[in-house]
Amino acid sequence: MMGTHQPQASLFAYRVDLEQRVRPDHPLRRVATVVDFGFVREQVAPCYGYNGHVSVGTVVADSKYGTVENYRHCQRLGITTHMADLQTKQAGTGRRAAIFADTDFVYAAATDTYRCPGGQTLRRHHWNAARRVWQYRTPAGACAVCALRAQCTRAKDGRSLQRHEDHELVQQARVQANSVAARRDRRRRRHLMEGSFADAANNHGFKRARWRRLWRQEIQDWLIAAIQNVRILLAHPLRPVHTAAQAAQAPVALPSASRGGWRIGEWCWRAFEITLAPRERLN
Repeated sequence: MMGTHQPQASLFAYRVDLEQRVRPDHPLRRVATVVDFGFVREQVAPCYGYNGHVSVGTVVADSKYGTVENYRHCQRLGITTHMADLQTKQAGTGRRAAIFADTDFVYAAATDTYRCPGGQTLRRHHWNAARRVWQYRTPAGACAVCALRAQCTRAKDGRSLQRHEDHELVQQARVQANSVAARRDRRRRRHLMEGSFADAANNHGFKRARWRRLWRQEIQDWLIAAIQNVRILLAHPLRPVHTAAQAAQAPVALPSASRGGWRIGEWCWRAFEITLAPRERLN
C-alpha cells in the first residue's frame, strides 16, 4: 500500500526572530531603545541579496548549467552569467544539423511574429506552461511547398520556434555567456577549480565522505587543501631576494637537503597558513 508523500521541510531557516532569541533583561534591549542602528543596515544592504543571502556578482559554470531557467533566474537577481550556453553547444548537432538556426528568423515586435528565410510568417500558436515558452508556427501546409524545406525543418507539421518567458533577459544572459570575459573565467575555472577537485579526488580521497559527518569531513578537506598547497610550494620555490632592502628584511633560511634550500617544516607551516587564512578572516 502506497503511503502519502510528506514534503521535507527546509534544511536551513534564515528568518530569525530576535524577540524570541534575546532574553527580556539583556543589555542590548536597553541599548536598542537609545541607539538607532538603521545606518548599519543601510551600509550593509548592498552586500546582501533580496532574500538575505550574501549576494553573488558573477556565476561561472560549464554548459550543463547554461539553461534558460538558470539564465532567467540569474538575470532577475542582477547576477552576471558566465555560464557556457547549452544552446550554443547543441547548435548544429543531431536533428539541428544543416538546418536554419533560430537566429536566421527575424522577429517583428509590432506584430509579435517571426519571418522565416523563405518569407513565411510564424505566428504565436500556444503556450507551454511546463517550459514557460510560447510556440510559434507557420500556417498549415506552408512548409510542405517551400523550396527551402530541406534546409529548415524535418518535422511533418512544419517549422516551429520557441520564445521564452523574459526573452530579453535570456538573450542578455547569452550575450554575457559568450563574451570574452566569460570565456576567460571558464578557462580559469577549468584549471583552477576543476583541476584541484580532480587532483583531490584522484590522489587524496576527496570523495570518501560516507558517514563521516560534516565536522570530520571539514577536517579532511582542510588537510587535503594543505597538502595540495605543500605540493605547490615544493613545485614552485620562492625566488631569491634581489634588492638590498628586501634582503635586510628577509629571514635567514638555513640550508638543508630539501628543494629550494628551505626546510620542509617551514614549507608545511606556510601551507597551513595559506590554507587556514580564509577561515580566520571569516571568524
